[in-house]
Amino acid sequence: MIEIDGLRRRMAWLAAGMFVLVCIGCGRSDPQSFSRDLGGRVVLNEKGEVESLYLGRTRVTDADLEKLATLPQLKQLFLN
Repeated sequence: MIEIDGLRRRMAWLAAGMFVLVCIGCGRSDPQSFSRDLGGRVVLNEKGEVESLYLGRTRVTDADLEKLATLPQLKQLFLN
């Protein structure tokens, strides 16, 4: 049981690290990359900027939410 928990923990850290590497600058080069990586949906404004972000039923973490700072035009965030 302890080995399985350790493996899960390592896999979670690996996944988080990969996510960070993929999402550096999310919302700037590809506005939809942030939600695509998490499995959510975005609504873009007429300038192609992320205006609404739907992350319901995703495994978003506090660290993921910190990346929202790269989305200056974000007006609505749905986490239900």
